[in-house]
Amino acid sequence: MRLLEQAHNLLRYARDLGVGNAVGIAAQKIQGRELITLRVDAVREPLYCRSGDLYVFLEVFGRKFGAVYDPALGGDPRLIVDAGANVGFASAMFANRFPKARIVAIEPDVKNCEVFRRNCGGYDNVKLLHAAVWYRSGRMKIENPDDASFLFRVTEDAGETGGIPALTFPEILANAGADVIDILKLDVEGAEKVLFEHGQEWLRRVRLMIMELHDGYIPGCSDALFQAIAGRKYRHSRVKEIDVIEFLDV
Repeated sequence: MRLLEQAHNLLRYARDLGVGNAVGIAAQKIQGRELITLRVDAVREPLYCRSGDLYVFLEVFGRKFGAVYDPALGGDPRLIVDAGANVGFASAMFANRFPKARIVAIEPDVKNCEVFRRNCGGYDNVKLLHAAVWYRSGRMKIENPDDASFLFRVTEDAGETGGIPALTFPEILANAGADVIDILKLDVEGAEKVLFEHGQEWLRRVRLMIMELHDGYIPGCSDALFQAIAGRKYRHSRVKEIDVIEFLDV
């Protein structure tokens, strides 16, 4: 079964990422490399990922999903926020697609941030913040540190010291000196529910949102979103697990 699974994965990588990357993944796994080096046509610099990051790599650069992270947007975006940035694949895509935009990436996990810096350190327009997005200021912690790195969820930290800084979207906008987030990529493993429940004000300052809703283990995420944007003018599309909403009234 293990060999069949490996063969299936290799075929999927070849189909979605190209034969060169598929062969590279297989060879570097055999060599036991901690960081696999990959290249995609849309990105100037090489990209690094751990074996556990390949799922996210496929999501951002695979043929089924890649266009989602390369949106058609009227005018050049000035501010892009990558909330739940993981190891920087989406930020790297945005940095190449929109080189004039400022990209603010927010990631709560220290080890993910280390790989992010490898992937995006060559882009002057990308700024990484070790923090978590939340609906109010405070300190956060990762509540499931033993899960895969792309599944980390945050919760408020009751401790008086330490923890991960929490950032609100109004704070992010103020720190950037901006009135609008042109593109918001939001993949925060269920934290979106509470963000949307407190989101009527900040959502009015977002032009386009690319997100993954996590109703599967935090029921009510989708309901919270559509209640928050009730009465708004927008276009909504979906590719597999990824929802894209372009607001027409910003």
